[in-house]
Amino acid sequence: MKRPEGIKTDIEMKKCSWFRSGGLSRYFSRPKSIAEMIDVIRWARSESHEISLLGLGANMLFPDEYFDGLVLQTTKLKSTMLKSNENFQFFNESEIDVSAGVQLERLVNSLNSQGLAGLENLAGIPGTIGGSVWGNAGAGHGSISERVVAVQCIDSNCELRWISADEFEWSYRYSGIGDHIICAVRFRVEPNSDPVRLQESSRDLKAYKESVQPYEQKSTGCIFRNPESGPGAGQLIDNAGLKGWTVGGAKISELHGNFIVNESDATTADVLELVHTIEEKIFSQTGIRLDREVILACQEKSR
Repeated sequence: MKRPEGIKTDIEMKKCSWFRSGGLSRYFSRPKSIAEMIDVIRWARSESHEISLLGLGANMLFPDEYFDGLVLQTTKLKSTMLKSNENFQFFNESEIDVSAGVQLERLVNSLNSQGLAGLENLAGIPGTIGGSVWGNAGAGHGSISERVVAVQCIDSNCELRWISADEFEWSYRYSGIGDHIICAVRFRVEPNSDPVRLQESSRDLKAYKESVQPYEQKSTGCIFRNPESGPGAGQLIDNAGLKGWTVGGAKISELHGNFIVNESDATTADVLELVHTIEEKIFSQTGIRLDREVILACQEKSR
């Protein structure tokens, strides 16, 4: 099968992740339509290339070594029915369809301004709709899955279909969507809400996040999921006295222990060494094994 046009080669992945680390990817594609995405996926699978999905790269790390696969970024993916300046379209009066490549922050702002409630508590979470739904993003006020009605996916046979949200096994920072590739999401919203109230709620939540997280720094996003009970991952790391620890150019944030920031040309290897240190310290002190939330674009090499 001929390689589709638009697939680039030897792309520097540090430019595509928030943390700004990583080596070259053999292939890279940023499709603008679902048809183009299906063509790229079919080609990659026919050539047995590993596919790594990428949204904004807010919670993803790439290997420092050469990635001998395809990075498929969804940030340009738009529904053919959407105009270039639209972030969503109505399916009915209380449900909207959103392309996977739309940024969550932009969607929240659009809904708030039009008095459509339901996602205002997700303000300040970086990422695309596809990545946010795949990882069931959320905050203290709930998770995005609470508003998902259905997900349009490309399945393992490269077939495009809508799947009801009830068919997935949603849990904390987990969707069960697995290897299905998200193209669009249908959300339930509440029309005729007060735009001013929604905007104020989102603004307050975002301001709070910026005060307790290294929002403006190059970071990995949350490194670990919070345990099911007891202190959160950030508090455990703080209690262990690990805030401020550094390896190379990577540093455990002094603002929030569950973030690692890039202080000075850090590598992914620097981050992984800090991650291992955190895991070992927390387990030795508390018996708790932290579960990673940050995604590695390839299998981590054994130590």
